[in-house]
Amino acid sequence: MLVQTIDIMVRRKFAAVTIRLTRPTTTILLFTSGKLVITGSKSASESLLAAYHVSRLLKRVCVGQQFRCIAFQIQNVVGAAFVICSFVLVFAR
Repeated sequence: MLVQTIDIMVRRKFAAVTIRLTRPTTTILLFTSGKLVITGSKSASESLLAAYHVSRLLKRVCVGQQFRCIAFQIQNVVGAAFVICSFVLVFAR
């Protein structure tokens, strides 16, 4: 099994626990309602894998409790592209 770095931050002014995983490279917000917000993944499968990692982490921490991922959906997709061309931006005053 690969060693995974887990960084957990608890802020008093924010109602979620921040969990950072290295494999897959994601940041997860765990809310008290049980919802997860997963950011930083490059695909839907990486997001789902991160959700399963968090549920396994919670099973280890909270012994005797059951954790399952029951509703997974992609809500927002951000794309990035590199365009090869040369141009000059001219701003009008």
